[in-house]
Amino acid sequence: MNIWKHRRLVFMSIVDLSVVLAVLFASRISGLVGAPNEVLNSVVSAGEQARDPHARIIFMLTTGFEDLREVELCLNDVKAAKASGYLADVTLIVRGRGTDALTNLDGRPPQIAKLVRDVKASGVNIIASDNELKQDGLSTAQMDPVLSEIVPDAAARMIEFVSQGYQVIRY
Repeated sequence: MNIWKHRRLVFMSIVDLSVVLAVLFASRISGLVGAPNEVLNSVVSAGEQARDPHARIIFMLTTGFEDLREVELCLNDVKAAKASGYLADVTLIVRGRGTDALTNLDGRPPQIAKLVRDVKASGVNIIASDNELKQDGLSTAQMDPVLSEIVPDAAARMIEFVSQGYQVIRY
């Protein structure tokens, strides 16, 4: 009879210890859940600083002022992509009527001029084809802002970028 009392005492002690540990664990968790915003914000800030961008993207603008809204959307998207910090490189290739966004010849709207200058100032590489500029009767002196790179064939340059893992978005 004595052994049964001893086993019951040991069992009850284990149950009591489990309850105490459960209460301590629950209070610890609730302390984290109700943590002040400063603590949570510092965790988010640390995560943002640890961001390691590796993706690279090319925006190809082939639309001209026949669809002014589409040109504006493209330039806004390029600017937002660069500002996001999620991408290692953002490049804008202009082809065909897309070169309209870079010249003052055909009455470029002021909002487009400002956007394209903002894009260039943010560090986006702007590339155009020398052959296409010549076909349209344009010179590099007429480009505003100045191009980052002038290539013989923009399509071949885009293919080179794709072979290096860049993603392409076409407007």
